[in-house]
Amino acid sequence: MNKMQPKTGFFLVIKMLLPLLVAIALAISPVPYRLAEDLRDARSSRALGQHALTVIFLQDALRIQPWRTDLLEALGQAAYANKQEDVAFAALQTAERSASLSADGQILLGDLYAKRGDSSAAAQTWHTLLKQGGPLPAVYGRLFHLYTSQHDLSAAVATLRDWLRSDLQNAQVTFWLGEYLCVFSPDEALPLLQRAANLDGQFSADVQELRKGLSQGVTSQGNDPNEIAYRNLMMGRALARIHEWELAEVAFQQATDANPNYAEAWAFLAEARFQLGMGGKAELEKALALDKNSVAVRALQALYLRRSGQPAQAIETLTAISRQEPQEATWEIELGNTWAEQGNLSAALEHFQAATRVDAHSLQTWQALAQFSAQYQVQLREIGLPAARQMLAISPDNPQGLDMMGWVLLSLGDNASAERFLQRSFQKDSTSASTALHLGWLYLNQNDPTQAHPYLKQAVQLGEKKNPNVSNTAKRLLLRYFQEGE
Repeated sequence: MNKMQPKTGFFLVIKMLLPLLVAIALAISPVPYRLAEDLRDARSSRALGQHALTVIFLQDALRIQPWRTDLLEALGQAAYANKQEDVAFAALQTAERSASLSADGQILLGDLYAKRGDSSAAAQTWHTLLKQGGPLPAVYGRLFHLYTSQHDLSAAVATLRDWLRSDLQNAQVTFWLGEYLCVFSPDEALPLLQRAANLDGQFSADVQELRKGLSQGVTSQGNDPNEIAYRNLMMGRALARIHEWELAEVAFQQATDANPNYAEAWAFLAEARFQLGMGGKAELEKALALDKNSVAVRALQALYLRRSGQPAQAIETLTAISRQEPQEATWEIELGNTWAEQGNLSAALEHFQAATRVDAHSLQTWQALAQFSAQYQVQLREIGLPAARQMLAISPDNPQGLDMMGWVLLSLGDNASAERFLQRSFQKDSTSASTALHLGWLYLNQNDPTQAHPYLKQAVQLGEKKNPNVSNTAKRLLLRYFQEGE
């Protein structure tokens, strides 16, 4: 037995060391195995959209091998998707310093700089990507919106010029550049606007309004300050009609700079600044001090009073204007709107009907009456329906008339007829937020949420800038019926 002990002991030692010897031979160790496991789990969780787990696995992998810069962008993307913006920012910054960021990573890093208020770093990141030949639409779009948010309109124009040179068939960019040049270089604007409308018909209506503004200023081509002021006023009003308030504000400011005694320019500047959340009271007071008898100034004063919770004063002002210009139906419509907002529907109805008597051939007057009837459910069959019919009698294929007829019929419960008119309206003008909303309502009434949903989404998007009331109504319906949004 004693002779066998050394041999037994030797085999016991070999048995104990065998796993270690095999591990050495195969270059296997616990750390690389754990790393492989982390990377495998990270890939799996990322594929499943489990961003929080992806972050954990990638962070663990980087603790094992901190020199793995190739993992940093994936960590940044996952952390951003998981709303861990500080983690994402740190990871992407480190990746950038090691020159291991893809184009998508550089775009996201720029987004994070912008969110953190470092606009110059965001712009620098995106410009660097452009020099590297990065994805142009995504980068140019971000630069454009960055400069407009900073009110750096000259940089915005330069960006649009570069963007358009890289994508000559882009109708949206062509239109944007045309819009901006209406203010900064009107002679260049019209060809671009016409080209945008030719490339995409959705811009036709806005282009038509801007052409009016440009043509109204054609008679004032000299360098006289009064002529410059008038040109800018007309252009600003055209931009305001298509809800481009930031550009309109620039045009009105240029008008007051050229002629500081131009009361109407000050009044419209007040309106633009009100729309942009910049007050406007001081500019309105300046306008009234310069010319308190100007119809345009007093009309904008009435609008300001109405929105400022002073309806009695607004009604008094509008009444005086309507007596001064009894042939102008607009003042009757504004009186109707003001009374309706105060809940006096009978007084409102009187003024809307008076507007149709003042101008019985105007689409605007009949639309105002029909809209009032449908919105407030006032004598739909007796007033709203005939008013909508009159709109179509004046202009049979007008998309607004078709939409109004559809809305009235929908309110009367005639869903089948309403659908025909609303679909015809949307075929003629697929950019109408109002028609999209009414179609969404229609299909909800028919218990067809699948059809309703895309129209409500379109109503939100289409109405965001030009018709926020419609957009907000669509958002409420999406929240109520689809639990989408806040």
